Amino acid sequence: MTNPGLLIGGFVPPPKLVQLLEAGRWVLPAEQVLKEVFGDDPDDPRFYDLPSMLRQNELYRALSPEIHLDLDGPDSDVDPARCVLIGDLGADMSIALYYGSDHGDPRVIYYGLEGWREVAPSFGVLAERLGL
Repeated sequence: MTNPGLLIGGFVPPPKLVQLLEAGRWVLPAEQVLKEVFGDDPDDPRFYDLPSMLRQNELYRALSPEIHLDLDGPDSDVDPARCVLIGDLGADMSIALYYGSDHGDPRVIYYGLEGWREVAPSFGVLAERLGL
C-alpha cells in the first residue's frame, strides 16, 4: 500500500481494494458475472477509481440520510455513516463497504430492488467472486 494513511469516507479501505486500485485491476467484469454476484441486471455499472470514490463518499456524507436511505423497514440495521461507496450497478444501485461494528474487515453490501443486502462477508470474498 503506497498510502498507509488513506481514508475513504473516514475509514481505512481493505488492503485488497487498495492493491486492486493501485494495479488498475478494480475494473468491471462481464455483465453476467455482475448479475450472478449482485442478483440484479446492471444498468451502466461502475467501479469507482480512487478520486471518484473519494468524491462520491464526500457527496454521500454531505447528504441527509433521509434523502438516500429509508431506514424504516428492512434497511433499519444499515447505518449510512458506516457505509463507504465503492461502485454502483446503475442509478440507486450502490455497492458499499459496510463497517458496522468491525472496522477491520467490512462486509460488502448492495442496494438493489429489495433494499440493502450483503453480497460478501468481506471485500476479499467479493474480489474472488468477481474474478479480480
